[in-house]
Amino acid sequence: MNILMISPLTPESGSSVQFWSICRELGNLGHNVYYLERALLKNQKKTAKNIRYFRSIDFCPFLPLNILFSLFFNVIISIFIKADIVFVLKPLPNACIPAILKKLSGAKIILDIDDLDYEFYKNRLLKKIAYSFFRYFPKQFHKVTFCSKELKKHTVKTLGLSEDNIIFLPQGIDYDIFQIARDNQNLREQFHLGKCKILVYLASLGITNSLVKVLEIFKLVSRKTNQTKLLVIGGGNHLEQFMQITAELEIEDKVIFTGFVEHKAVPQYLRLADMAINYMEINKANKFRVPIKSREYLAAGLPIVSNLTGDDPDIADYVYSCEETQDFENTIIEILDGGGDRRNLAGKQFVEKNYNWPNIVRNLEKHFSQLLV
Repeated sequence: MNILMISPLTPESGSSVQFWSICRELGNLGHNVYYLERALLKNQKKTAKNIRYFRSIDFCPFLPLNILFSLFFNVIISIFIKADIVFVLKPLPNACIPAILKKLSGAKIILDIDDLDYEFYKNRLLKKIAYSFFRYFPKQFHKVTFCSKELKKHTVKTLGLSEDNIIFLPQGIDYDIFQIARDNQNLREQFHLGKCKILVYLASLGITNSLVKVLEIFKLVSRKTNQTKLLVIGGGNHLEQFMQITAELEIEDKVIFTGFVEHKAVPQYLRLADMAINYMEINKANKFRVPIKSREYLAAGLPIVSNLTGDDPDIADYVYSCEETQDFENTIIEILDGGGDRRNLAGKQFVEKNYNWPNIVRNLEKHFSQLLV
């Protein structure tokens, strides 16, 4: 099977990490896969079995121009690719338009919707434009995949999609890479961690995360605990803003920003941590998201403090659920002091069984085959 996969995003995005994982597993199954994405100059070219990788480069700070260049790049490259299946991430023009053009040549096209992107925009015009993409593009595809049950219900109702055109695609993780990670003393020395207790937060530092609230919670924790630091793993276009906020909160000496980290290296960074935090604002956008970081924390064996939103209730039995800021503060301090009931270890087994990419992609492959019959 020849499969063309198009990501409209750069590799820093969590959605791109997941999309590449699907691509890699399809290659492992023996399919010829072509992968297109936007990238920054610092990003390494990706390689994997049976995969040909192409990228447009973000060459200026003006995002719309980079997206336009990505659109032209993807259209031109895709013209020369013979594809049975075109699988697209998100209802955005620089991915969807090339797919629709391939549909004209007989390819079956599939769109993955993993959240309500338009809800994250504060600017009303940008929000309206993003919403128009959400309204128009899904109806042009043969199938639409969702990783969130609530998002699926909402989109089917809003757009009038047929249930026959829906594929449920659970949000998976690369479970094995979290098992082979080992302690890295060089990293510990690089970040001057010493014998500190480490609380970790993993995220793409763009418009979709809730790091400000995490920093506020950590400030309260740091007042009551000695030698505790927060390790923020990830890069993004809001990184410098968050660094400034730590200075305003007077915790800059206790918060460490790693910047962008290749996904395959993330498990080694998580090995530095004693526990993890996941906080998501209670809003419409987050109601329909799947916080993949919680599954990765569990795969790494870390205790997690979290408020439950999106599809997090799927793993509710394995995290320390909190609602108010005071709950977070007290629970974090208790676990750092040696408390907790080791529920995360049962969660690790649950994630291995239910959210491992090889199992998920084998089922996706069956849907692709049925679409070609």
